[in-house]
Amino acid sequence: MKDIAARYSIHRSTVTEVLSRAEVPARRYGLPEPVRKEAAQLYTQGLGIRTVADRLGISYAGARAGIVGYGVALRPSGRQPRR
Repeated sequence: MKDIAARYSIHRSTVTEVLSRAEVPARRYGLPEPVRKEAAQLYTQGLGIRTVADRLGISYAGARAGIVGYGVALRPSGRQPRR
């Protein structure tokens, strides 16, 4: 978006408006549903967020957002005492 605006010396909002008028589909942000589901499943199986992120090839923030977005409550951070 910034590149197009800079190339034609127009504001980013103008680029958005032109694309909208041309009915160009907007990019969807966030993780796709299957990735969020898998992240949530791995996390509920006991893996940590970092491990989930590494396994799925996504960022820590993306994994965390996907897990929370799927409705899973996060465990307290850090090592938990043995019971």
